[in-house]
Amino acid sequence: MFEQRSRAEWIGRGLLALRTAYERSRRYVRDHQFVLLSLGLIAVTAFGARFLAIVRFPGPSGSDYGNYLTNLHAFLGQDVTGDGLGYPTVFLVYLWLVTSAFGELQGLQISGPLLAALLCLPSYVLLRTFVDTRLALVGAGMLTFAESVSELIGWGGNPNLLGMAFGTLFFAFLARWM
Repeated sequence: MFEQRSRAEWIGRGLLALRTAYERSRRYVRDHQFVLLSLGLIAVTAFGARFLAIVRFPGPSGSDYGNYLTNLHAFLGQDVTGDGLGYPTVFLVYLWLVTSAFGELQGLQISGPLLAALLCLPSYVLLRTFVDTRLALVGAGMLTFAESVSELIGWGGNPNLLGMAFGTLFFAFLARWM
């Protein structure tokens, strides 16, 4: 009923699956080149503009970033305040990845503009559900460059930005499902 497969056969099937995934991704990039380049341009421009505004100062803007760092240390097992965690684990994992890559102060300065720049992708996915590609790109750019997003970065709303990204994706998938 069930036949045994050799190790070479399993490896061959795995390599075939990898090749198929690679070919599909190349085809997707080729077919959606304009959209991917436009979203990349929006994200890079948004990140650059906001990062250049923040990097003028020696540390991150606002006192909430210190609170992020305190929560990150509590997440890593070095709770100096005894208050425990005050932010979602997903945000703390994101913050840990950014601060591990760039150092604590530089990572905190990068964390807000990076989240704001990544907001263009879920915005595009949601808008693309209702309008054509070009209007969805314009709308994603408008949402990414909104002043309220800059206010969130300045006043410590990075977890809110992450929540906006996940919430927007949720509504996009809900709208496509319905």
